[in-house]
Amino acid sequence: MRKQCVIYPPIEELRPTKAQAFLRALVYLLRNATLCSLVTTVFTAPFFYQVYLPLPVIRHLPPVLLFLVTFQFLCHALPWFTFNAFYLLLDSVHPEFGFAPGWRDKYPLLRELGDYFAQFKLTRRPMQIPSQSLILRTIGKVFVEQYMVTPLLGYVFFNYVCPVAPEDMMPNPHQPLIGLSDKHHSTWFVFLSLIPHFVLANLLNEVGFFLVHGFVHYNSWLYRTFHKQHHEYTGTISIAAEYASVTEEVFANTLPSVGYFFYFFFAYTNAQVIARRGAVGGDASQLWLESARAWPLAMTWMWARLWETYESHSGYCFSDTTLGKLGLLHGHRARFHDFHHTHNLSNYGSGIIMDALCDTMDPYLKHTFARRIKDSVDKHSAEKSKRSTEMIFPMVLREHSPTKKQQQEQKESAKKK
Repeated sequence: MRKQCVIYPPIEELRPTKAQAFLRALVYLLRNATLCSLVTTVFTAPFFYQVYLPLPVIRHLPPVLLFLVTFQFLCHALPWFTFNAFYLLLDSVHPEFGFAPGWRDKYPLLRELGDYFAQFKLTRRPMQIPSQSLILRTIGKVFVEQYMVTPLLGYVFFNYVCPVAPEDMMPNPHQPLIGLSDKHHSTWFVFLSLIPHFVLANLLNEVGFFLVHGFVHYNSWLYRTFHKQHHEYTGTISIAAEYASVTEEVFANTLPSVGYFFYFFFAYTNAQVIARRGAVGGDASQLWLESARAWPLAMTWMWARLWETYESHSGYCFSDTTLGKLGLLHGHRARFHDFHHTHNLSNYGSGIIMDALCDTMDPYLKHTFARRIKDSVDKHSAEKSKRSTEMIFPMVLREHSPTKKQQQEQKESAKKK
């Protein structure tokens, strides 16, 4: 069959307008921030103050270790294991590309699981399936960084580099989130005040990642030196999200992701904390600053951010599921970023926001346009084939069905008998 040629309209017709891009960005930022604020209020803060901190092993930790255990292990290592274990299991039992086919034969439940989730797997060519050696190398690299290098660097920074004492630099983690204590339970001000924090944190992440990521792609030396390692995954899986050079990890991933909340942790000295201590709850701006320094906010943000980046690299698109249509999953971002890896073109942001505003996703727009045309042609061909079958099948039935005269003769013959 001859391959059909797609005639593209002018690229300006494929691009969303700036008004559409701003509106979509606003909807995404507000939806994400509202959900994070709700999770912080309903789950993270109660869990942190009522379950996590009262644990004997946690309660007696010095401030430095408490900070490292909370944000390095509880908010990074644990979500890394949770999300990636799920996606690696799906990749292991995939009916076509699974790298543990023996599990499918041995466990029928895993075979059914792999068959069901295979419908959400983005298109992969055999050459885009990562090798087992690359997967093991990635897991080993992440393990060393998360459990050895990062905690050691954090401990050295807190004790020997940072000029401010840890006790003064960090808010008291035992102080309840303002607005969630008995004294303030009747006001919704703080719940609403949490939303701008998550909006700003997300905005910093979107802009920061887009600028750094786009810059290393436009400069060939920076790409070869710092970013090429990440593109060893031409078809990404979830653990590929953190498979990058140390420099890229710091400037493209860590700083844009946690920079906003860590600014509130580290930017205010002990004198500023003492100056505000007597006025908490009295002034809106001070209350807003104090709420930004609450640990549950940063905890919720880190879990949400890691969930997004692991799903975006997973190679699975759940945008057509019920949760995806409700905006609770990141299927569109997974498809968007997957194009960047499979084609190594455009799509420099973690989502569509910055690329839509800066017109840096033209190849992706052409790709999606061609895919829509192909799907439309395939659907039309299927419907045409179905109609032809429906027209032919009744004719076949009529050829083998007795006429009215034959039916009458059969009845008369039956009566005589």
